[in-house]
Amino acid sequence: MSLGRARILNTSEITPAVDALRQGDVVAIPTETVYGLAGNALNSDAVAKIFAVKERPSFDPLIVHIPDHLSTLDDLALAGIVDETLVTPGMQRSFDSLAKTFWPGPLTMILPKQSKISDLVTSGLDRVGVRMPAHPLAQKILKETGLPLAAPSANRFGRISPTTAQHVMDELGDRITYIVDGGPCDVGVESTVVALDDDKVWLLRPGKISVSDLKAVLSVPVEKASSVHEKASPGMLASHYAPRKKLYLVEDLRSIPASLKELRFDLLVTSGPSEAALKILADQGLTPVAVETLSKYSDAGEAAKSLFAAMRSLDRSSGQVMIATHPSSDDGLWLAISDRLRRAAVRD
Repeated sequence: MSLGRARILNTSEITPAVDALRQGDVVAIPTETVYGLAGNALNSDAVAKIFAVKERPSFDPLIVHIPDHLSTLDDLALAGIVDETLVTPGMQRSFDSLAKTFWPGPLTMILPKQSKISDLVTSGLDRVGVRMPAHPLAQKILKETGLPLAAPSANRFGRISPTTAQHVMDELGDRITYIVDGGPCDVGVESTVVALDDDKVWLLRPGKISVSDLKAVLSVPVEKASSVHEKASPGMLASHYAPRKKLYLVEDLRSIPASLKELRFDLLVTSGPSEAALKILADQGLTPVAVETLSKYSDAGEAAKSLFAAMRSLDRSSGQVMIATHPSSDDGLWLAISDRLRRAAVRD
């Protein structure tokens, strides 16, 4: 699949992208989380193009992105997205609380879908993930197209998610026509995904909206999703977000396996200054080829925003493998960072 090189559009020239989306084509657009490969969620041919461009398996569902005027379940029902007849009173209450607090923003809710939404979007399941992105350019595109847009990350399936227009160009520049450049993504990791049931909310994928954030506004328990619920969310495969070279996630740099010490390796320091990590390695006679530090001062927001760009940078170095340290915490956004690293890492 080759179309030449994609054209990068700036904020003042999005009309070609809007026209392409209306005509059933796919376009890369910015969101606050990562760049998405967008297509009309009501058009099966457009959705099929998303899967083809990404080389994504059909069993991995997509998230539908909506404009900010569709803020209620009634709105989503009228738009042909959510089947309101299957929404229980408990689900309604949870939706209202979450939407009021976190939309627009990096939260996806799994809800009963209407038949107008292509079955390809949901991988044949009867529920659909819905998100209202906060990025102003994403909202402008949604409003000008007048369409709900399915928009998974704009990269080849299973690879590192893109957080700049150039990342998209590197991944898909010969497969799509337009990339809308909205600058670097503010959040840097994909949205939190939750499934709503009548008496609880299930956390499917961690993101910037933490469990504590969810519990603070809900009147029902928040529980980690079962394998049944996880099928409704993207990004839940054991292997995902992976660089081309092998990434090894280690608990302690003092106990790196002997087999890795014999290789040229890059180092990804997830939290804290790199100097301490480099000293531990130097004491063992080890020096990494390249080093990336996500946050010198262990700031989770800074680390999340840096994560995928840092992984891409190390993927281009001459190191044979990549070694990453576990974050120092699993609280809040650190849980999302740990999740992405765990899925990107090799399982020997």
